Amino acid sequence: MTLPDTVIDNALRMLPPCTFGATKEKVQAIAQDERCPAVVLQSIISNDPGMSFAVLSRANFSLRYGDEGFLGVAASMNHLGVPATAALLNELDVIPEHLASPMASFWSSANAAATLTRLLTKRCGAGIFPDSLSREFMVLSGLLYDLGNITALRIFGKQYSKAAQRLLAGEQQFHLLVKEELGVDPAGLGFRYATLWGLPKPISDNISLQYRDPDQDDPSPIEAIMGIVRNLCNACGHTSGVDHFVGEISYRWLNALGLKNRDITNLINDFYREMRHLEFYELPSPEHAI
Repeated sequence: MTLPDTVIDNALRMLPPCTFGATKEKVQAIAQDERCPAVVLQSIISNDPGMSFAVLSRANFSLRYGDEGFLGVAASMNHLGVPATAALLNELDVIPEHLASPMASFWSSANAAATLTRLLTKRCGAGIFPDSLSREFMVLSGLLYDLGNITALRIFGKQYSKAAQRLLAGEQQFHLLVKEELGVDPAGLGFRYATLWGLPKPISDNISLQYRDPDQDDPSPIEAIMGIVRNLCNACGHTSGVDHFVGEISYRWLNALGLKNRDITNLINDFYREMRHLEFYELPSPEHAI
């Protein structure tokens, strides 16, 4: 049975962003070290979906919905200041032990999506993403593209688990099963969470554009990127939770970006080269498990 919109929205309003305890402690220590440049702190936060969400939310929350606001982590941190950013991290929930494994999957997938998004926007013509700011908020959209699945697992575990059981039993695509169980698909849930917590409209809108059928209408460049990135993340082994579905890379997506099939091959090669340097989120070792 699906949940009423008011129940979902009230739960989202009460849900702080989250991150791994070890990452939170590391960033707090760096923030307190005066010898550490702010750019190092910005870099770490930019690779963590929960921390990025928190910083963007706090910097933009007082703005009127629809205003462009601060579209990047660096701009948001410059607005808040390092002390306020460090204090903000205290408000983040620590991911509990029983969710550590699936959340590690989401965090790894988020970094893979951000990397793919950055490489893909570079391959597009300058007319599509003409400046560094437009490319930066696209990368953040990639980092947060699984916000809906993360949120569903955290507070709507019963509905998420039922959808996962149906998927493993051979039923349809996971996002459709989540919508049947919860009443909203992961893209819509992520959009609502981001909107309620004051994220900039361009990023919230981008999160909502996933799972759209490119054959229904001519996709926009942003829709094309979000669709390509989700499929390539799964195809390259960086799956988000139980959702392993790999769809076709539509020619409509490629046309929207001015790309050819060979560009996707080159993109994958670039991606694997960059992923060798990616800092993966490690699970606690058995001796530290509770």
